[in-house]
Amino acid sequence: MISLNLMIKRMRQEKQLADFLLHLFEGLKLLWGKKIVHRDLKPENILIRPNMLPVIIDLGIAKSMSEGATIITNPAFPSPCTPRYAAPEQLTNNKAEVTYKTDQFSVGVIAFSALTGIFPYGSDAEIGIEGVIHNFYSGQMAKIKDHNVSVSDGMTKFIEKLLKVYPYQRFRAIDEIVTTFKAVDSLNPCSLHHAANPSFVLLDNVKL
Repeated sequence: MISLNLMIKRMRQEKQLADFLLHLFEGLKLLWGKKIVHRDLKPENILIRPNMLPVIIDLGIAKSMSEGATIITNPAFPSPCTPRYAAPEQLTNNKAEVTYKTDQFSVGVIAFSALTGIFPYGSDAEIGIEGVIHNFYSGQMAKIKDHNVSVSDGMTKFIEKLLKVYPYQRFRAIDEIVTTFKAVDSLNPCSLHHAANPSFVLLDNVKL
């Protein structure tokens, strides 16, 4: 298996990205179905098998959404995450809003950056976390088609939905994400067949 980081340039082609995202969401359904949010989805934490199926690793800061539960392991920071892939509710330490919708946002950042080579609200390395937060709440998100004109309207709208600043504006139901995504034109019909029986493993000694 190799890191998604090493294959991210291949994802600039929409069909490649679409197939990857479908398998990723089918796997995340298993995680979210157990009421667990990863909280640190990023290319470094996703491995790709030879058959192109994704494997999520590093559940060290995963959080259980079950009533009365908090986190699976103790975080090193008050709001653990990787800032450039983090949702607004993480960067503002709004713990009550951290749910599977937080992971949705991170997947949106991965998809956006794969297609465009930039981060939707800017990179913390360039403008600082404060600058990214400012861009969140002033609506300054880059436009996908300004950086990759070949991306379809369906894929663009789907990613923009994932990247909504307020959690209530993102997809409300887990099944809604997959159902909506399966309607994206660029999706390979073969992937729909394989995704029906996802071979998906979560590492760090956690299997679902």
